[in-house]
Amino acid sequence: LSMNPADFLPGGRKMIPIRRPTDEELENALHRTFLFEKEPTDEKPWVIETDGNSKGVGMDPRRLTAAPSKNYDGLEVWRLINGGDWSHPIHIHFEEGIILRRDGFEPPEWEKWARKDMYRVGPQEDSGAIVEVALRFREFAGTYMEHCHNTQHEDHAMLLRWDVEHPGQVKLMPTPLPTWDGVEYVDTRALPTFRSGDGVGEYGPKLNPVEQWVDGIVVEELDLANMEIGDALNPAPDERGKITYPLHRGINNDDGVETEVFFVLHDVTDEELADQLGIIYAGGLVGTPLAATSPASVDEDGNWTFFGNLPNPIQCHQRPMAQDPNNTYTPLRRVNIDGKDVIVNAFFIQWGDEEWEHLRIDQSCVGFPDDPPNTSCPYNGLAFGDCQVSGHALAIDTDGPNPTVTLKLHKSWFGGDFGGPEYLPYYIVVDTYPAGPARDMGIPYVPKHAFLAGSAVPLTQFMPPVPFGPGYPPAPVDGFGLSGGGPLGGQIGLPSYFMPGEDFSPMWHIGFTHWLEPATEVIKSLDRIKELRAQGKLEIVEFPPPPNLGSDNYDFENLNSPHVVNCPTPITLDMAVHRAMKRDRAENNP
Repeated sequence: LSMNPADFLPGGRKMIPIRRPTDEELENALHRTFLFEKEPTDEKPWVIETDGNSKGVGMDPRRLTAAPSKNYDGLEVWRLINGGDWSHPIHIHFEEGIILRRDGFEPPEWEKWARKDMYRVGPQEDSGAIVEVALRFREFAGTYMEHCHNTQHEDHAMLLRWDVEHPGQVKLMPTPLPTWDGVEYVDTRALPTFRSGDGVGEYGPKLNPVEQWVDGIVVEELDLANMEIGDALNPAPDERGKITYPLHRGINNDDGVETEVFFVLHDVTDEELADQLGIIYAGGLVGTPLAATSPASVDEDGNWTFFGNLPNPIQCHQRPMAQDPNNTYTPLRRVNIDGKDVIVNAFFIQWGDEEWEHLRIDQSCVGFPDDPPNTSCPYNGLAFGDCQVSGHALAIDTDGPNPTVTLKLHKSWFGGDFGGPEYLPYYIVVDTYPAGPARDMGIPYVPKHAFLAGSAVPLTQFMPPVPFGPGYPPAPVDGFGLSGGGPLGGQIGLPSYFMPGEDFSPMWHIGFTHWLEPATEVIKSLDRIKELRAQGKLEIVEFPPPPNLGSDNYDFENLNSPHVVNCPTPITLDMAVHRAMKRDRAENNP
């Protein structure tokens, strides 16, 4: 029979005593962290991240994630985190644990002394974004499971394997795999932290919601880990910061004419090379049409040579310059690295000493964070296409032995609707098609981007309610949109995908969202924008937006690339982890 919790309040009935951990045990406990989240892909929609491994994984019986020792008179603390707005009833098989904290606070009295093997993380009042559990492991060595008991999630492989090992055990227990002829045993693969966890102590390492996808970058003027997160209805959020990249030196060979160039190597179509080079795996660029690429080579010493034209000159309103529609420069290069034929995103920053031979430096960007948005450091500058007060570069230093470039870093939304994940991808802007936006943004005009087709992925920008400058950007006369930190002064944009992986591409095919009635919400996902579009509340149009308003002609399925922008995404803020960090005991009880 079920027991009534009210019977076990202080002064009432008592259960068999349970030994809670001592302070000394908690101080020396091995710590592990598990983040239960939804991935933005159909292939593996529900995954678990563990102990600082930035990529969530689904069920693979050969993968060992944790291996406590039996009867070693020790204790482990497992931190379970919700990665979204779903509810996850998490079942840790076989061993019972004690809840230490929910969202940084001790649980109710009846739960404080309860033996548990099911722990719910979620938005419910009696649940929490973060649950911390103390576990002991008895004499039963073997293989066990940790999983979400929501059947939709469980059926889509939201499960992990953990083992109880003998003290001092070195060899991994083999993995049993059932076949029609019986059980076969295969080798087990363990995550790097399967025995060490992510630290020692009751609280473990401080949660960090920021994922940095590129080595060597420095983010400044934007405290991503600790800032308060707002949106376009709230004038308080940090909208814009700056990021500094180390620059590579290379040679551009244009039919025998060699020029020294400074470039950033940012993305590659091979996952192993991405890890080796410390850059982003962009599997979405696999199969990029030949017409959208140009060749390059790199020798065994890492010296790069690019073949074809230098970029079109950077023009501005006060300095119009001829733009070659047949120019062959592109950041997307076909190259062989370590015997692998890949495509890289290697964009030029500077290719000469003249003002039109480097990304334009915006001298109007005077303060960070850009708060309220588009005031102290507007997205494109104070005046689109002006020679002095527009652009996306903030500083370029190529004189010393360690050249660098500092660029504006822009916020976008991803997810947040229908219980999905919510992230803030931060991106940079480095080149584009066609020529008009290139002039306005102070970046190279790349004609080859016209041939990208499906290698460029959807991103929607938002038309502003009113221009934020004298006549710019062009805005509808109805005034229905929301003001914010987006490219045109509307709310920030929505990428279709942003995270390194087989679907990621830094090339964005831009659509322009126009509210057809007064805006009542900040839109945070493409699912929501498509729903509102189907309801007739907004339209999405191709470039250029003013002539196309009323046509609702943006096609998510057939991308014809009238406007493409190269927007690499070097860092991401995980909102679920950010919220959990804010609720952590270190925050609640400093």
